[in-house]
Amino acid sequence: MSQADQQFVTQAEELRRPGSSWSYDEERYALRAILEGGFRREAVLAAEKRLAAQSQQSTVEIIAKLQGQMENLQQRVQLLRSGSPWFLSSSYRIPGTPIQLIGRYQQGRGSVEINLSPDRDPVTAEAGFVQGVGPANLGVTGNLGL
Repeated sequence: MSQADQQFVTQAEELRRPGSSWSYDEERYALRAILEGGFRREAVLAAEKRLAAQSQQSTVEIIAKLQGQMENLQQRVQLLRSGSPWFLSSSYRIPGTPIQLIGRYQQGRGSVEINLSPDRDPVTAEAGFVQGVGPANLGVTGNLGL
């Protein structure tokens, strides 16, 4: 910018008549304003291009990650179809209590459930329902990755 200013001053001095009171200061400052505006626009444009490139890179990384996850899911589905998976389940109701234990195992995942359920006796079950929510109406579940 200083080089353009110096060149403008040099050429303006060559055009100036000797002993003239003509001043080129307004044109000089207008040229500086135009050049500064151009430089600012170029800087903003370069910053926007960097942001667009970063955004595009992030998008490519996300798409690659999603493709990897999809391939992983496809492999799991193929493994499921290749053979019949094991599924084991068992439950036990503790006599005289509302507690029931349920255990399940399927393809490397196990779960244990502890249920507190109302009495199955129709006479006492309806009375328990009328009495409202209590420990016999709640359930607790826990999953263990085995």
